[in-house]
Amino acid sequence: MASGQKTSTVRWDEQISVGPVLFYFEDDEAHSPLHGQILEVQRYHLDDLTAERLRLSEGERVDSYIESLRKHYPLMPGDALVDVVDFKVAPSDLGS
Repeated sequence: MASGQKTSTVRWDEQISVGPVLFYFEDDEAHSPLHGQILEVQRYHLDDLTAERLRLSEGERVDSYIESLRKHYPLMPGDALVDVVDFKVAPSDLGS
């Protein structure tokens, strides 16, 4: 993310809206918070996620992504609505 290569994420049960944002890294004290912009938030049922909607690279699998998402959100129900969030990091913060 700090390099600017990651530009989307998936979140469950969080309040995210389009506009300016400050990104914090939960388990990485080496990175300072980064300024950025939430560009778009699209809500989908887990069953409606596709590789395209998840912005997956060739070879990445939807089921593997959802499995990782369940590890991050262990209380997420099987019929959850999740948000696919597109963002960008402020140019001045890239490479920090």
